[in-house]
Amino acid sequence: MEKLTLLDKRRKHFIDAIFDYLKRKNKSTTFERTVDGIKYRVDLDTEVLKQSLINLYENNICRKEAGA
Repeated sequence: MEKLTLLDKRRKHFIDAIFDYLKRKNKSTTFERTVDGIKYRVDLDTEVLKQSLINLYENNICRKEAGA
């Protein structure tokens, strides 16, 4: 079994909270978006949310706060 870092644990808890929220509110994990006239269907899963967290949030924080 692989040891999880603190950051991995935080990500997992955050992702679990998002799915729990969607389930409680009877919301779907599938979204349709139109970009430049083309419809895209996005199915949220753990990996999609994890990569979104890393790309949209964590990388921006690292750039702004730590200068990394």
